[in-house]
Amino acid sequence: MAVRNKGVSVRLVGVQKVYGQRVVLDDLDLRIGKGEFIAIVGHSGTGKSTLLRLLAGLEQPTRGDVLIDDSPVTGLTPTARVMFQDARLLPWLSVFDNVAVVLPKPDKLQVEQALDRVGLLEHRHKWPAQLSGGQRQRVALARALVVRPPLLLLDEPLGALDALTRLEMQSLIESLWREERFTAVLVTHDVSEAVRLADRVICIADGRVSLDLEVPLPRPRERSSSFLRLESKVLATILGRGSADDNEAHRVGSRGAAPMEA
Repeated sequence: MAVRNKGVSVRLVGVQKVYGQRVVLDDLDLRIGKGEFIAIVGHSGTGKSTLLRLLAGLEQPTRGDVLIDDSPVTGLTPTARVMFQDARLLPWLSVFDNVAVVLPKPDKLQVEQALDRVGLLEHRHKWPAQLSGGQRQRVALARALVVRPPLLLLDEPLGALDALTRLEMQSLIESLWREERFTAVLVTHDVSEAVRLADRVICIADGRVSLDLEVPLPRPRERSSSFLRLESKVLATILGRGSADDNEAHRVGSRGAAPMEA
């Protein structure tokens, strides 16, 4: 049965973001289709999290336009929810109430359904201090998805988890995305995670898109030879070893890839 696409389209046009004398994003162009899962990778300080804040409406670009479904983002983006590396749960609220707090009106069924989807319904009366790190991130995911947002922004949400829990959370996020088909933008330092989860992997360097690579592998993904080749291409770009011919091929072959300058 076909899954209905519930996501939004995203477009950044000539976006520049400057902090003082430091140019973080510079004339950046990017298109994301409805229901796409995009991973953003690159060195620390290249503007990955800044890009997410612009999409969320937490900040405004110095120059250029950020558009959600062709409408300019001029304030907080009502269609977006953000999940951070830190779960940011309120310690004085139960698991149930930490999810319910984002709803305009209490809805017991809606909260319980969200907790059930992340496997924590039986823990709904516990306090955050009683949960493991992975469980706290599951609560944060339930809180982000309880309103069924068309756009989910993931700012390194799995970075602090152990390897096994991280793999479990990757599978959970992918499963929920395949079910809901919201648009997802993931910032990560883990190239393997990016290739496993994303439809396209975007590398940012010097404030611009240096690689827009389509990942045409079936889901769920295994670490096959094709997987490893894509992973190597992304790593080579981040480390500055990608060839000009490779980068040109990636630009031509990527869906919705933005033009890149040499």
